[in-house]
Amino acid sequence: MIKIICFDEATEAIALRGVLERFNFKVELAYVGRPNDFIYELNNSEAIYIILSGHGNKDEFLMPVLGEDVYEENEPKHINGKVLREKLTATHKIIISTACQTGSQDLAMPFLLKDNIYIAPTDSVDGSSSLFFVIRLLYENLVLNKTLVVAFNFAKETDHETRLFRLFK
Repeated sequence: MIKIICFDEATEAIALRGVLERFNFKVELAYVGRPNDFIYELNNSEAIYIILSGHGNKDEFLMPVLGEDVYEENEPKHINGKVLREKLTATHKIIISTACQTGSQDLAMPFLLKDNIYIAPTDSVDGSSSLFFVIRLLYENLVLNKTLVVAFNFAKETDHETRLFRLFK
């Protein structure tokens, strides 16, 4: 099973779901708006592959802006390395982020400390290239049975935008 956690505009997540289901994978799609829901979905997924679909900026996942009365007490507004270090419990997952600028050591480290693999773009990446990167990565890895590293290298070499992705393990 593959899980997609969509924390912003849903076009990318819906496209990924359609393609991955066409590859005959079971796909679970969770739409979240609150940071605590993002963490809950990440920590409680049975899927090995988790795709984080949304926006990022300077080492954090940007959550939608909500009314103050929607947030729980002490709930963070965005997800950064500090929040992940405090709240992440998911282990042994392959986590792929399509969010811009989320391929930093600061965001990767909490995932790595829990024995996860983390893949994300180091800079702002075109949405079409990001979508294609994930499709190519999972096709090479799960359909053609190439190792994750080999599949990553194939997907990364598509163009200058996909070369922005980095694999942390």
